[in-house]
Amino acid sequence: MTRNHRMAMRNFLLAVVLIFIAFACTDGKTYYKFQPVDATGWHKDSAAVFDVDIADSIQSFDVLINVRNGGEYPYQNLWLFIKRTGPDKLVLNDTVECYIADPMGKWKGSGIGSRYEVSVLYQQNQQFGAKGIYHYEIRQGMREEKLKGLYEIGFMVKNVQK
Repeated sequence: MTRNHRMAMRNFLLAVVLIFIAFACTDGKTYYKFQPVDATGWHKDSAAVFDVDIADSIQSFDVLINVRNGGEYPYQNLWLFIKRTGPDKLVLNDTVECYIADPMGKWKGSGIGSRYEVSVLYQQNQQFGAKGIYHYEIRQGMREEKLKGLYEIGFMVKNVQK
């Protein structure tokens, strides 16, 4: 076996392993992205935007909102206004309250140092009525012009395992 042949075989095996790892680590997640919040604060008119491509209208999904905040976030909760536009252009509006700290002020979720992340179940066993792009706009619904202490807003859609 020549040196070039051994290197080609090694590269092939490495590629197979990397592909396997990539597929193994998805945990059924169809969509998982974060949008940064402006460092000066999340303005009430600014939206975190997510475009989710749904390829299966029969599959059930769990939809989660992820909040990454700092210890300086001044509240226990976070109100969010969610606007969803489906591929049929039908618009649905929703309001969600996310509890990111307990009544004693201990942050929920996980964290390192003064940064924390919490996942909030927004919709459980959601079936999307049609295939296509679902456009989500998420705005903060607190009573502040600019909300400080938030770093990123995330959006996850994952398959419900039957």
